[in-house]
Amino acid sequence: MFKLKRIFSGFILIPVELLYWLTQVFDIRYLCRQRTALIKYQGILNWVKTQNLPLDTSEALKLPDHLLGITHDDLVQVLHSSDHRHYIDTMW
Repeated sequence: MFKLKRIFSGFILIPVELLYWLTQVFDIRYLCRQRTALIKYQGILNWVKTQNLPLDTSEALKLPDHLLGITHDDLVQVLHSSDHRHYIDTMW
């Protein structure tokens, strides 16, 4: 009976505990990345709002120095709609 218990704890419980720990670590990393992305996008949105685009226009804007590196080619496509909303498309 003792050997069966030892085999069960060694071959089944340890991998299950390891998998549980790994899922917790990756979940935390995902949440940190998600928060960082939201902060960066908020910075882009704040900057776009200062550009005073006319209503119902779409433009490709080059990001300023403090926002470089967020997108692939440092450009964002911006649409300022007639209901005063800004839509931003970032190219990865």
